[in-house]
Amino acid sequence: MSKIFSLESKLSELHLETAYLVSKAQKIPMVIEVMRRYDVDRVIVVSDSKLVGVVTVKDIFSKISSKRMSRLSPTSLSVAAFTSPNIITAHPEDTALQAAERLLEYNIAALPVVGNDGVVRGLVTKLLLVPLMVKSSMCCRDFMQPPFVVVGLRSKLSTALEKLSNTPIRELVVVEGDKPVGIISEREAAFTLFNLLRVEQIRHFDTFIKRLLVLDAMRGLTAALSGEESVKEAAKVMRSIRVNTLPIVKNDKIVGLVNRDNIFERLLKLEVEERGGKV
Repeated sequence: MSKIFSLESKLSELHLETAYLVSKAQKIPMVIEVMRRYDVDRVIVVSDSKLVGVVTVKDIFSKISSKRMSRLSPTSLSVAAFTSPNIITAHPEDTALQAAERLLEYNIAALPVVGNDGVVRGLVTKLLLVPLMVKSSMCCRDFMQPPFVVVGLRSKLSTALEKLSNTPIRELVVVEGDKPVGIISEREAAFTLFNLLRVEQIRHFDTFIKRLLVLDAMRGLTAALSGEESVKEAAKVMRSIRVNTLPIVKNDKIVGLVNRDNIFERLLKLEVEERGGKV
């Protein structure tokens, strides 16, 4: 009989997400290659086998979308230039609830789980914890966000970049008419910008980026929800296809979205309230 896990479970008991390690001395193209190969949005930076930082897609996107960075050759930049210095971690003996509260407190999506020996055991993520919450059987339609932000398939990529840069939204559903067809997030935007910066003949980066469309950078959408699924099922789908937002579709028309952060925060609030505390 398989063990039933809950927020009382220790992290050492859970099947953590794989943590992909890179050396502090490596160049940023290697980091991006690792992210692409394993379809992840963060890598753990180590020096002499010790954790020294984390590089996320958000870090890369923020840096290479700046005007200052567009004047540099990204192939010459080291991982250190992109590393987040503030390292928030969890311990294998922490409970899933402790990790969840830390994720919420610091507004991050994942925590490296580090043992007393300094070895990174894996990552604990919001999507990993959602199914452990008591209310995860609630219906997706109860978490639907009906005003929602989308972007057109043939919109300028610069329009999507502006939305991703200037709002809390980190992932946009791409639509053709009313039908969802793709996802554009900081990950796709960062990889696209990086590729442009690597092409030496592109001397007018700002001008060139304005010519690109969303369809030039997006990833195709391979799943959608009806709204009748549980949030536990939605989290499973998100983990399987590596997205944090899914459209709810009726008759091939998008009617709402469900988002990882919204699900996680609301479920955790309900969980803590039942325990007599507060988030």
